[in-house]
Amino acid sequence: MPATRIAYVPSADAIELLVIDHDKIRKLFDDFNRSHAAGLKHEAERIARQVCAELTIHATLEQEIFYPEARAELDDTDLVKQAKVEHAMEQQLIGQIAAGFIDDDKYAAKVRVLRENIERHMREEEDRMFPNMQQSGLEMQEIGARILARKLDLIAELGAGADNRRMGKRRRRSEFGNYASRRAA
Repeated sequence: MPATRIAYVPSADAIELLVIDHDKIRKLFDDFNRSHAAGLKHEAERIARQVCAELTIHATLEQEIFYPEARAELDDTDLVKQAKVEHAMEQQLIGQIAAGFIDDDKYAAKVRVLRENIERHMREEEDRMFPNMQQSGLEMQEIGARILARKLDLIAELGAGADNRRMGKRRRRSEFGNYASRRAA
């Protein structure tokens, strides 16, 4: 039986939290590009692994908490379905990057392709899904509190930002989204 943790979780709007994550991910991609362009290979690889960890945590939060709320509330459930398919496709690249090495001639290309996919995905959420959710009448503070609490668990579990090759192997062994349900069982 896991130990019970009690933590103070400040109140925050769910959409604001997700947008903060989006901004952090964009900055990490920029940092990767600068490091790679400057020839700082090992720094670029470290940043790419941090991108993978942040994206894994962010996608898990959306899959477990935000998307179920969106599916129940929005008329356009195709937005949620599309986002889940995009996550699955992105997870394949994340697994390849997390398990790869900067010296691979396709490594930087994979990071660039991931960025393009993620940027499109984030714009779709920010331009279409989030405004619809804000108008839905759902309690975004309560959803945000659940997101924050789960994020703390995921950070402790996966070590966001850590240079951790096991994360990529763990993610490849399980289908995206099944990891958390296995853990809860």
